[in-house]
Amino acid sequence: MRTQGRALVAGAGISGLCCALILARQGFAVSLLEESPVCGLTVRGFFRRGVFFETGMHYIGGLGPNGPLAHYFAHLGINLPAVALDPAGYDEIRLIADNRRVLLQAGKDNCIRGLTEAFPAEEAAIRAFYDDMEAGCLASPFMNHRLPFQGFSGQEADAGAEISLAEKIDGLTGDPALRAVLSCHCLLYGTPPERIPFAKHAQIAGSYMDGAWTLQGGGLALIRTLEGLCREAGVTVRTNTALRAVECDATGRVCAAVDSAGQRVETDQIVFTGHPSRIPALFPGGELRAAYCRRMHALENTPSAYLLFGIADPLPDSLAGRNVFLLTDADLAAAFAKGRAPEEGPFFLSASLPVTPGETRRGISVIAPGDFGELAPFAAGHTGKRPAEYTALKGRKLAALRQRVLELCPELRGVEFIGGATPLTLRDYLNSPGGCLYGAMHSLSQFNPAPATRIRGFWIAGQSVIAPGILGAVVSAYIACGCIVGMEHLLDEVRTCANAAL
Repeated sequence: MRTQGRALVAGAGISGLCCALILARQGFAVSLLEESPVCGLTVRGFFRRGVFFETGMHYIGGLGPNGPLAHYFAHLGINLPAVALDPAGYDEIRLIADNRRVLLQAGKDNCIRGLTEAFPAEEAAIRAFYDDMEAGCLASPFMNHRLPFQGFSGQEADAGAEISLAEKIDGLTGDPALRAVLSCHCLLYGTPPERIPFAKHAQIAGSYMDGAWTLQGGGLALIRTLEGLCREAGVTVRTNTALRAVECDATGRVCAAVDSAGQRVETDQIVFTGHPSRIPALFPGGELRAAYCRRMHALENTPSAYLLFGIADPLPDSLAGRNVFLLTDADLAAAFAKGRAPEEGPFFLSASLPVTPGETRRGISVIAPGDFGELAPFAAGHTGKRPAEYTALKGRKLAALRQRVLELCPELRGVEFIGGATPLTLRDYLNSPGGCLYGAMHSLSQFNPAPATRIRGFWIAGQSVIAPGILGAVVSAYIACGCIVGMEHLLDEVRTCANAAL
């Protein structure tokens, strides 16, 4: 293949690994920098007492036989077995105030039928909601590979931003319980229903209409597979190394990068996949406009969280093949209120797959609201090096969270809870401002950065750019790389893989 030049990718999460792999296969000599000791910290999970715990891949959408993520994985060469969650109910939503349980089933018609059984007077509203969500999901050529690519300005993901998810639902139904059920997936991307554009929600949550999946081996297997594919493609991976500065030539084009060790690397293209607030510091020469720098610094982030980790042996039936939402308030906007205590909920419960065949022990994760502000007095410290006051506060918070979850979900009383995390833990572990779970918030009130910048040869990818989650990170990688090698060319390759799979 003809050499296209040199490319440097900063950040080895899902977006960075995918960008590095795509560009290497397109003929670039690629260097991949990651400031953490290992790649993919957000999704690679961890082991405790021989049990695997997922951290960022509790389940994923778009992996059905003709799903968009399945097409991208085929193009990337990811052949990990997909494990379907229970099609009769991959999500269980417990409405605490109503003492009601609702299952979300795989397949649009099945889901509509199941929700109509739970809300008999709301069939028209339910069907209209899913029809509109399906239409929104299919409107993007990056989600629907049957569509031709007709140009990309970087803001297509905000099309339809004049209406929020809450406005869409409120226009269909007045039932508060149904409104909570239809909007509960906003907890998976960290934006309140009244602030997320419905078009954005459709592209994210719409990927689950055909069902939900995980991968055999979990997030760790996905990261290891991408690492191996990058090595095969000739990507040079350097961990414990961050991008510190970008140099431009006299014409304003990228010409070199300086890493955290002070090493200068000449390059033609840079794809940055970290948090956008770090971009201004990369250009000490003043190449970026002041207004752009202010906008990057002012981006509102998604919330943080408290997490509980426990070992179940055996796994409760309620978490076998499904996740559980415990909605303590029908108004999900309350979940995003400043100062929300973790024990107030809502809660998301998920179990990891066993790594060893026949293993009965399973890792359980409980995710609850987290306010970084209350931990601000300890922000200067680092995990493992904080004062006793912080340790005591963390213990009280996690104990209150555990007590409340056991009250609402008594089948977890046999779970041995072995630890947890606070927003400060997440900040240090994920290298994210304020411990935000999904990067910058995609909301009606702000414009997130586009993949293309005014600096020629400098591109942006990651959860903050297009959409959060595994699928959003992968799509952002394809868009950033498409800006470099040609969007139609890259999508044609994806379509070829999709057609081959049919």
